Amino acid sequence: MANPFHIRGDRYECDRRALSNMRVDREEDLAVIHSAIAQRGHNVLLYGTRGVGKSFLLGLLEMELAQSSATIYPCRVNLASLRSYAHADNASAFSRAVLLQFCKTLWTDVLGKSYLDLRDRLNESRHEIHLRGKDETTIERVYGHLMLLDQAARNAEWTTAGFSVGVRGEKKEEISREAHHSQVLPFEFAEFSQELIENVLAAHGMNRLVVLCDEANLIPIFDQEEILSQCLEVFSSKRVQFVFVAGLAPWDDKVYLPSCFETRRELKGFQKKQYVEQLVRNVLDASDEPCLDFDPQCLDVVFESYHGHPRQTLDACCIAYDYSAEAGANMVTPQSIMRACREIDEYHISYTEAMRRERDGYRDADRQSQ
Repeated sequence: MANPFHIRGDRYECDRRALSNMRVDREEDLAVIHSAIAQRGHNVLLYGTRGVGKSFLLGLLEMELAQSSATIYPCRVNLASLRSYAHADNASAFSRAVLLQFCKTLWTDVLGKSYLDLRDRLNESRHEIHLRGKDETTIERVYGHLMLLDQAARNAEWTTAGFSVGVRGEKKEEISREAHHSQVLPFEFAEFSQELIENVLAAHGMNRLVVLCDEANLIPIFDQEEILSQCLEVFSSKRVQFVFVAGLAPWDDKVYLPSCFETRRELKGFQKKQYVEQLVRNVLDASDEPCLDFDPQCLDVVFESYHGHPRQTLDACCIAYDYSAEAGANMVTPQSIMRACREIDEYHISYTEAMRRERDGYRDADRQSQ
């Protein structure tokens, strides 16, 4: 008997029907953020503990913006893999990641073309004559600029192989200069995004870009702060708005956030046990196979232990389901839930300690550099 609480496929990708079927509560949170974006033109900082449902809420927001706001184009960017966009640091990679993802989604979702076609355009000779629309040409120019600069920086890095120590020292200096020039400057971000909005989005009846920055909480907390502090000009770009999904906000005393993120929203666990019951029931009902049911006391234990936290609730149900199935029980028992809760609590203690050591190490390094 398969465990319906096991994550299958990519949990970051969920179609609209699945989102609607799994939705529990969150009406107020969604209404506040949607109003801030669509009506007041705000940037939004959405934060909360890991697994509280920030990415799921972002999926609901993306769906609602696409359905109810004809002039707004939502573009989702996963910041968990940010370092792959630039070798220097996450802050320098941020603008480039947003623009590349914007180009990609415009090409595939708005123009309806294959991404491989866009990649192939990088190999075309500039002397070739092609009859293309202004929207295609604009995407190609911005995308090509970002990708070719990156290739130049990487090619310079590869040329270091086989050189003597002295020559290698000279090459390192050259690499540093080329990698520096490949970064997207704040005013370039504004120019590139403006070109894409005016020449592509406007041709399809849209005039605003909303960048949904997901999974920033998966990168170190000091990198989150660095992005927010170093990209102020980017966050202030005309006709571009941001929803930045972060971990718990330790930056409440920072003075720059109120001007950049006019709306801040902390996402918390479900306030009522009935929402936890509905969440568990949604998972069981979505299964194509017969499932073990839950003893009513199980949900009492989970709600008292985790105060409606969605991920911890589902993790506890998943572990307890396996325990009960292995024992041959005809339903998930309170004893299995309590055992699962103890296991999860031990993990969170070790995780919190690891994060504390990471923050302390960063602060020590910062003090030494000063």
